[in-house]
Amino acid sequence: MEFRAVPQRYTCLETNSQGGIYKYEGLIRNFSVELLIDRDGLVIEYPNAFRRVWSVEEPK
Repeated sequence: MEFRAVPQRYTCLETNSQGGIYKYEGLIRNFSVELLIDRDGLVIEYPNAFRRVWSVEEPK
């Protein structure tokens, strides 16, 4: 296994009280995708890769 830095960029496209949308760009591969993010900054959906099927309950 080898670790190395890979040029990437994240751009905030939209925010609201529930989270937001960020654009991820893999600069070497010329790849981009819009990521749906929850209000804690965790990815909810990565198109064509995964979608979170659970949610975190609010502390009482």
